[in-house]
Amino acid sequence: MCLYYAALLAKEGFRVRPFRSPELPVFSKLKDSDKQAAIAQVSTVLEVFEEVLAQDGSLKDSNKLVWRALARLGWVPSSDIFSHMKDGDIVCFHDAGQRMIFQTLTFFDWVSYTLEDLYGGLWYTHSKREDAMAQKIYEFAVEVFTGVHQESVDPNLPEHVMHEVDTEEMLKFWIKIERACPLKSDGQITGMLVINRCRWVE
Repeated sequence: MCLYYAALLAKEGFRVRPFRSPELPVFSKLKDSDKQAAIAQVSTVLEVFEEVLAQDGSLKDSNKLVWRALARLGWVPSSDIFSHMKDGDIVCFHDAGQRMIFQTLTFFDWVSYTLEDLYGGLWYTHSKREDAMAQKIYEFAVEVFTGVHQESVDPNLPEHVMHEVDTEEMLKFWIKIERACPLKSDGQITGMLVINRCRWVE
């Protein structure tokens, strides 16, 4: 599946490595239940891609991709969130377990993770930021998931440096969380949508 995923992205101009090696060193260490969860997650993402392409859409159309992913996952965002998205933004969905469930393809402009890294574990184990900033982001996420923020909100967090850990290119860039909102399913907050903007460290 990761080979097919990487091939689809290559057609859109994105270079993404499917795995670290054919032996799948990250995936093979997962518990069986986590393996099934990873397979299901990749399958869902591919279904979203195929639905967009079947309507003669482009996977580079982030708004269309986000709408389709939200519909497929059964999540409802705040009504204004699309008005805050700009070209080049990285839009990500996270669940309450801090797993990254979905991301626009702009994500791959800024990282050198393999798809195995992304779906075979917790994404943040392959990146690092200052501990104080990581704590602030965690506290903000708790606020979202506990219902403190019912609509989209500017988290008022400063731009900061993120750098990769144990990846092919060890990339480093500035990142700012511009906006976030709860994602609801049957009226309950079960996810969070985050809009990020990045620029390279000079």
